[in-house]
Amino acid sequence: MRPLLISFQLRAAIDSADRLALRLHEEHRLKTLKDALNDKREQRGWQNLDDKSRSSNRACIDHIETKLKALGLSIVRRGAKEPLDFMFSKKQIGILSEMEHGRFVAERLLGGWKLSENRDTKKKLRPNLVARSDLPDFEKDKDRVNVRLIPALLHAVDYKIVESSVTPFP
Repeated sequence: MRPLLISFQLRAAIDSADRLALRLHEEHRLKTLKDALNDKREQRGWQNLDDKSRSSNRACIDHIETKLKALGLSIVRRGAKEPLDFMFSKKQIGILSEMEHGRFVAERLLGGWKLSENRDTKKKLRPNLVARSDLPDFEKDKDRVNVRLIPALLHAVDYKIVESSVTPFP
């Protein structure tokens, strides 16, 4: 229950979770544009997303703090002129990507989605509700894009990532 409370505190501390969720969605769209050209659903702008898709972006934002804590990192306010100087290591990106895919799969399963060879949004069927290691590379890239964006997303709302005094999960 504590991580949920922390997420709400983070959401309250920044002026709008939608601001971050919108930015995440738009940045993700730009970074995955090549693959999106083959999937019209991925081309929709924030204003054209349904409520469930917007909620999914918000859930990704809400989970940032949990993922960072697992690496022994925290979110703090940054100074007005502080540059963006934090980058995840390759290992951290791998861990965070695994966590992000796990979060996504849990979100979908809790929402009634089922595993299927073909995607069918109306029937809530998806082929990517599997272990991340079983995904094709272009699907794995979606998780990597999302986690690589975290430092810039936080920087945009005057926060930064720092080493935490709390011991990370084993």
